[in-house]
Amino acid sequence: MRSPLICCLWILCLFFSAERCLGIVPQSLPRARVERIVDGDTLRVHFAGKSLLVRMIGIDTPERVENDKARRDARRSNQSIGTILTLGEKASQHLASIVPIGSELHVEMDVEHHDRYGRLLAYLYTPAGALLNESMLRDGYAQLMTIPPNLRHLSRLQQAQSDARINRRGLWADEEGAVLLR
Repeated sequence: MRSPLICCLWILCLFFSAERCLGIVPQSLPRARVERIVDGDTLRVHFAGKSLLVRMIGIDTPERVENDKARRDARRSNQSIGTILTLGEKASQHLASIVPIGSELHVEMDVEHHDRYGRLLAYLYTPAGALLNESMLRDGYAQLMTIPPNLRHLSRLQQAQSDARINRRGLWADEEGAVLLR
C-alpha cells in the first residue's frame, strides 16, 4: 500500500503536468492588456495601472526599424539592411496576429524583472494558456536568446525553436531568414 505522502506527490505531479500540457494559466498571474506591438519581441501593455514596455524573455526577433542592432544583424548574416527590416516586419505582424491590440495577457516574471533599458522582462501567456514567447519560436518568427539568470522555461523554448527549424516554419522557410537565424 502506498503512503499518503507518495499519493499526494503523484497527484501534484499530474496536476502540474496537466497544467503545462493543457495550457492552463495559473490564475495567480497578473494580467496585462496589449496597447501596441513595438516589434516581434516587445509590446507596450497596460499593466499594474501603468503603460509599460515588455520584452519577452528568451527570444529575439529581427528589428523592424534601422538601428545599431539591425546593422549588426545585417553584417553578421551578410544580408541587406532592407532584408533585415522586412524580416522584422514579418515577425511583428505575426505577433500582432496572435495578440491584437486590446488582447489580455497573463504576465510571469523570472529572476530579473527589468533589462538595461528599463523594459519589464516577462513570459506572456494568452488566456487560452499559450506561452507567447514559445509560440513565436515554434511558429518560426523568433530565435532563442537566453540571458541568465532568466532561464525558467529554457527547455520549452529550445524545443520550440528546434521544431520550427526542422519543419522550416516562419522565417526558417525563407533563405534570408534561415541565414539570419543561424
